[in-house]
Amino acid sequence: MNEPPSPRDLSRLKIDDGIKSVDTARARGPRIKPIAATLTLFILGAIYLGRSSPTEEPNVAKEKENSSISYQAVSPASGVLNASGYVVAQRQAAVASKATGRLRELRVVEGDLVKSGDILGIIENEDVLAGLKEAEATVALAEAKIVSAQAELTDAKLDLTRLISLRKSSLISQAELDGAQARFDKATAEIDSQKANLDVGKARLERANVELEYTFIRAPFDGTVLTKDADVGEIVAPFGSSTNSRAAIVTIADMSSLEIEADVSEANLTKVSVGQKVEITLDSIPDRRYAGIVSKIVPTVDRAKGTVLTKIKFVEIDKSVIPEMSAKVTFLPTESAT
Repeated sequence: MNEPPSPRDLSRLKIDDGIKSVDTARARGPRIKPIAATLTLFILGAIYLGRSSPTEEPNVAKEKENSSISYQAVSPASGVLNASGYVVAQRQAAVASKATGRLRELRVVEGDLVKSGDILGIIENEDVLAGLKEAEATVALAEAKIVSAQAELTDAKLDLTRLISLRKSSLISQAELDGAQARFDKATAEIDSQKANLDVGKARLERANVELEYTFIRAPFDGTVLTKDADVGEIVAPFGSSTNSRAAIVTIADMSSLEIEADVSEANLTKVSVGQKVEITLDSIPDRRYAGIVSKIVPTVDRAKGTVLTKIKFVEIDKSVIPEMSAKVTFLPTESAT
């Protein structure tokens, strides 16, 4: 039979309060330290932000103000119709040579201003110069022969006059007089022949000068060089007749003839009229607007697009406007155009 535990044995089950309190404090210690550190960092960050915000707010406000000024977009004008198009020079030419030959000299580059008649390029022309000298020599020879024929005619005329007097006195025979008359007629005919030869020589000389002029490629009007289409040493030919030759050496345009060519839907054609004022915005210069006037409505419709080509002239233009710029056009209502 089991005996009940003695009081001494039960005392072993008693928990020491001092040990429990110490262990509890040690267990809570590692949890309290991270929380305190986090609170400390939060308080310090709030103090730092509170001190730095007053000095930064004016700069931020200033930057926002400057940004709003620099990138402020111009509000578009209220119009009856909007269209898009491109800047096109109404006076533009691809300048080509009238003669075939190797380009010896090119005197312009892109952006150069040229005057009507300025030499843009020169083709090798040694053979043409030789033909010109030959034509000049032919003219000089014809002129010399005319002088000689005139001297012969003068002598024949004096001889004929003298023999006529002698024949009246019956001092010479009629045959001698006829011979003098024939000589005079021959000298007269020689003069006419040499004058005709002189005309032929002058025609050849003029042709040689024209052929020489063909080797000089000149500007047809005042303008600006847009593109350079050939280089020195390349073969140039009229209209590019050879597959290995160039047709145009440069392309020039009259910048004062720049206009906007815009496509207007045929359904909106009634909203557009010649003389109507418009507002032009170039995609490359979005912060500036140009005044324009409808100068021409081409009287035909593009079947593929269902649009009518409308040309718009600038009221004022500056050097920043160049060909092939894309543009947007706002057609103003009639009351706004007065």
